[in-house]
Amino acid sequence: MTFTQATREKVPIKILLQGPSNSGKTLSALRLAHGIAEGKRPIFVIDSENRRASSYAETEFGGHFQVLNLTDPFTHDKYIKAIQEAEQSGLNPILIVDSLTHEWAGSGGMLAKKDEIDARGGNTYANWRFISGKHQHFVDAILHSPLDIICTVRAKQDYVLDDKNVPVKVGLAPIQREGLEYEFLISWMILSDHSVKVSKDNTGIFDGTGGMLTEEIGKLILEWRNSAPAEAPVLKRSIDEMITQLKAELFENENIANDWIRTSIEPPITKTKVYKALTLKKIAEDSSNDS
Repeated sequence: MTFTQATREKVPIKILLQGPSNSGKTLSALRLAHGIAEGKRPIFVIDSENRRASSYAETEFGGHFQVLNLTDPFTHDKYIKAIQEAEQSGLNPILIVDSLTHEWAGSGGMLAKKDEIDARGGNTYANWRFISGKHQHFVDAILHSPLDIICTVRAKQDYVLDDKNVPVKVGLAPIQREGLEYEFLISWMILSDHSVKVSKDNTGIFDGTGGMLTEEIGKLILEWRNSAPAEAPVLKRSIDEMITQLKAELFENENIANDWIRTSIEPPITKTKVYKALTLKKIAEDSSNDS
């Protein structure tokens, strides 16, 4: 380990678009992706919004994007598998995930899974630990992907109680786990009039509230990334991180996972043995689900 001189790198672009119903999240995502692609790269859409993206197939984007329609249950691993399919296409697409809300609050999503675990008993607060692990693996699949990714999230009116216990509107809140927006390079809130407000911007090229998101804004983001003097390193996960992810995907909680490892792997139990055994179990379960 050593300190080196900081240099801006050509990182994969990760954008989050939040907004209420009919604010234009899907269309805004397509416009940004169109600008980033510059006609040189395909656009892929993971659509959990009841085939909404396909309604734009006969607009100016017709023929310029491919879609994978997700249906319930909206499990985190189904999203991860769709992201991996885009990565493994070999086409280096701009990927749109429309939307992330179903992974959290949809049928089969994280909140539904939490209710299932709570119904079996135990400490309801402690049960969040395993849900949090599964959700973080989903977020990591987006953040660690080599692809440029634009995600959308539904938003709803948020309220707080004043000193008289009267609900007061305080703006829009995303329907996803709190703090998600801070994981992205740029996060915009799209308002009901289709204008946008910057929630977070690591590029430093956007400020305050502006008009609609357009292809030109996508091009500006691409220019900012390409102007970086250094290439971003390829991130590699440690064996500990991969084991943690597999345990979270395959088992209800840490204790069940560790019990399976103790009874299924011959001593001495090493990290390599655990990783191989969990990987084989994952492949077997995926094959069973696909058949």
